[in-house]
Amino acid sequence: MTYPSSLQPDTPGALDICNAALAKIGEAPLENLIVNQSTASQLCVLFYHPSRREVLSLARWTFATKEKRLTSAAEMKEQPGIRNCYSFSLPIDCLRVLNVHTHYWKLQGKTIYAWEPNIRLTYLADVEDVELFDPLFMDALATKLAEKIAVPLTGSHSLRSALQQEFHKVILPQASATNLYQAYSNDETPLNQILKKHLR
Repeated sequence: MTYPSSLQPDTPGALDICNAALAKIGEAPLENLIVNQSTASQLCVLFYHPSRREVLSLARWTFATKEKRLTSAAEMKEQPGIRNCYSFSLPIDCLRVLNVHTHYWKLQGKTIYAWEPNIRLTYLADVEDVELFDPLFMDALATKLAEKIAVPLTGSHSLRSALQQEFHKVILPQASATNLYQAYSNDETPLNQILKKHLR
């Protein structure tokens, strides 16, 4: 008996990413993502979401960057190492806090502590919609997924090491730099500000 996976097999993007991962390790592509249909399908379903969340957390992806205003539901109180502060729960889709736009803040677990009752949070969200992914992210995700399924499918530890190096030394740095650059307008990017100072 087969069961549909949580990857939404009718969404071509998720299947494309899994097949790109399989291609990187020399395995045949899948026609769909159905649990228990094949070892490759099982592994893709098992590791797709953990790989997606891991890669999302590692770079400032513009498509996954969100801003949200938070209002404290708790009265000001003291916490260890933080005097007279307000507490804020992280959004449910928050994978990584990028910035809290206030003078002082501290993150403990899934709670932010700050001196102000209202704060603005910038964070990386747990984006599942494949249609929102950019090409650099899709390649990074396919490489990370290939790294995780390489040994179970091929038994090759050297192949996994090669994919790991490719991910950390080539693919992720390029993607991270591109996303960081396009996250700012020409007037706001720190590099542009440095260039302006030298040109004056």
